[in-house]
Amino acid sequence: MLIDQPNNRILAAWTLQYEMVFYTMCTLGILLFPRRIVAVLTLWFSGVVYVWAAGIYTPSVFMPPIVLEFAFGIAVAFLAERKFSEYAVTSLAIGVCGLFAGAVYYHLNDPNAAWALPPMWRTVCFGLPSGFIVYGLFAIEMRQMWTFSKAWIRLGDASYSLYLWHQLLFAIMAACYVQLGLTGKVNEWVLWLSLFVVVIPVSFVSFYQIERRINKSGLVASLAGREKEAAYRACCCRA
Repeated sequence: MLIDQPNNRILAAWTLQYEMVFYTMCTLGILLFPRRIVAVLTLWFSGVVYVWAAGIYTPSVFMPPIVLEFAFGIAVAFLAERKFSEYAVTSLAIGVCGLFAGAVYYHLNDPNAAWALPPMWRTVCFGLPSGFIVYGLFAIEMRQMWTFSKAWIRLGDASYSLYLWHQLLFAIMAACYVQLGLTGKVNEWVLWLSLFVVVIPVSFVSFYQIERRINKSGLVASLAGREKEAAYRACCCRA
C-alpha cells in the first residue's frame, strides 16, 4: 500500500514511501555487499543527483531528490558517532538562515504553495538547511553549551508516533466536527487546540505501549544480538 505514487490511502505515505525504499536499499546492500554498504548508498545517492542534474524526470520512488535527505542524516550520524562537534553555532546559524532563505524563495516562486517547483528545490531549500540545524543542535549539546529539557526529550522520543498518528486523527476529528456542526460555531483556534490535546497523548501511548514494547521485545533483541555477533566475526576476519 506504500508503493503507489501519489498515494491517497495512507496519509503519511508521502514520506513513508521513501523511508520504505531507503531501508529496502539498506537491507539489500547489507545482505549483498555487507562490507560495501556505504559505497552502495553513495552510488545510489550519486545516481539521484545525476538524474535530476541532467533534467531527467522520473516518477520512480527510488530516484526522487527527497531520498538525499537520508544522506544528510547519515552524515550527521557519522559526525555524532565520532564525537565531532566543531562549528556548532555556525552550522545552526547556516541552517536557520538557509531555511528562511528557502522559505522566501518558495514564497516568491510558488505563491500558491502548490509545491510547483521541481522536487530538487525542496531538498535544497529545506532538507539541506535542516541537516545543518540538526547537526548544530546536537553539537551544541555535545559541547554542553545548552541542553534540551526532559520534556522536550520525551516529546522527541514520541515524535515518530506523533508523525504516524497526527494526520489520521486530525482527519477523523475534523470530520466529526463537521458532522456535529461545530465548524463555524466554535472558535477555530479552540478546535485546533483540541486536535493537539488528543493527538499528543495518543502519540505518547503509542510510543510507550507499541513502539518501545516492540523495540524491547525478545525477537528484536535476538536479531540485534545476531547482528552484533556477525559484525564481531567480520572484524575478526579482517584482523
